[in-house]
Amino acid sequence: MNASTLADFQAVATELAKLLPSDVPLEVNFVPNPPAEFNFDVEYHSTMRRVGANEINLMLIVDDVVVAPLAKAGLGFEPEVALRTALEQVSGALGEAVTVDFTPELEQFREGETSFFVLRAGPHVRGWFGIQIREGGSVGNDFDSLNDGAAQAKPASISQFTEAATPVRESVANVGNMRLLYDVEMTLTAEIGRAKLPVRQILDLTPGAIVELDRVAGSPADLMVNGHLVARGEVVVIDEDYGLRITEILDASEAFA
Repeated sequence: MNASTLADFQAVATELAKLLPSDVPLEVNFVPNPPAEFNFDVEYHSTMRRVGANEINLMLIVDDVVVAPLAKAGLGFEPEVALRTALEQVSGALGEAVTVDFTPELEQFREGETSFFVLRAGPHVRGWFGIQIREGGSVGNDFDSLNDGAAQAKPASISQFTEAATPVRESVANVGNMRLLYDVEMTLTAEIGRAKLPVRQILDLTPGAIVELDRVAGSPADLMVNGHLVARGEVVVIDEDYGLRITEILDASEAFA
């Protein structure tokens, strides 16, 4: 690995450390030969494969101290989602490539030439970041995964949600560097009511059948984010699409309890 490549890798690793939700600054150092303390026996990790002119494999493993602010935020984010998002944000600097659904196993990074960086907070090792580049990468069988992913509709991002929900945005701002969460995609669902029916009646449903919901006509619809009720509003029509005009935002502590 030449000096320019190492400098590029160091820049990527440094930017990655800034994106992680750790309350304390993380120092990043290149490790030519990972010492004996390096291991994969940590609680949180994420790997990623990108394929272009070369195959790029990325690995990130951290301890619970690094992801602790996520629990403090009370937004219900899985740590692995935050780690994956951080990898996605820095991976573009390594060259033009496409992320594929296939993710490499951690043990793969023990093989071949992997550039390792240790993440430290003071004297304590808090994680490891690895970059493995294989020349002449090919998407190969991963084309099916790419096509499947492209066919899926893109859900609303948390950046859109936080613009509408001030209490949630302020909650994020109070827990250190959480900006990587702004691009985490979340699914928003508008619910106008529910009904419980025995399997017998469900199987008897036919076109034209009416299912009575547990809500009075004119009642506001619920806006759900990943299963959590966060707001209520009125159903409206925008051009030919349905929309929801927000009339009430729930308190963040209540919404994500």
